[in-house]
Amino acid sequence: MKSEEVVRGYKFVGKDMGSSTYTYNKKTGDYDLPYIWKLGRWKKHSGKLKLCASGFHASNTIREVLQFAHLGNRLFMVEAKGRIMPGDSKFVATQMRLVKEAKNLDKIALVFTIALIRRRFYKDNTKAGEIARKAIKAAEVLLKTNTERNLRNLKKIEEEIKTPNKVDNEAYSYLCWLIEFGNAGCLKKTRENNKKYNALERLSRVMSVSSKQIAERETEKLIGNQRRILSSCFTDDIIEALENKEYESQCLLLTSIIEKSMRGEL
Repeated sequence: MKSEEVVRGYKFVGKDMGSSTYTYNKKTGDYDLPYIWKLGRWKKHSGKLKLCASGFHASNTIREVLQFAHLGNRLFMVEAKGRIMPGDSKFVATQMRLVKEAKNLDKIALVFTIALIRRRFYKDNTKAGEIARKAIKAAEVLLKTNTERNLRNLKKIEEEIKTPNKVDNEAYSYLCWLIEFGNAGCLKKTRENNKKYNALERLSRVMSVSSKQIAERETEKLIGNQRRILSSCFTDDIIEALENKEYESQCLLLTSIIEKSMRGEL
């Protein structure tokens, strides 16, 4: 496809603004890596255009780009034009520029996890729900004031949650994620000691696990005791459908939070 119409997408780049561009070098017979980007500057690729081989790559949605989080720890909204070749989870173009950066990825991950826990435990009247709401409150204080004291207050809830029969494994895993993102994103010293930490790469794991947990719980509600007499294939199909639906819902939530960050509203 060749068009002067600008296509918007998302792309991960490295801390030094470097990324793989797959530019073929005829002299060496190899690809030149990496490519250094500059915010707002259009870059042009004059060689062949091929997915995973040659050109500037990006994804259309947050859901798609998450699978490429391992390629860099900085996320940008991009614009592309010229010749564009679409793929399953990405596209490649001859011209591209970085437009806006989603800053504070650790904070984005923490805000998202708080929203996820609130949605999951809002009406939960069990001990798990009580502790989850307490964790949300402590995490929100940490977001407002990034101090070691506030992080310790969040970690104290972990000690309470470890008490036998206090809470289920699902609630415990949510709390651990809160502590991880709070620890990684809210303390400058921790960030400096772990420069390779990628919050969105870890968050994609959180989303996969929580989607599976929610799908299995909802399946249990749907078929109840009949699960034992139904075929495993039928049950697995229901879980997979609900898991995909939940993951898509989480991606929409994450997209809205990332867009707020890019507008400077987070």
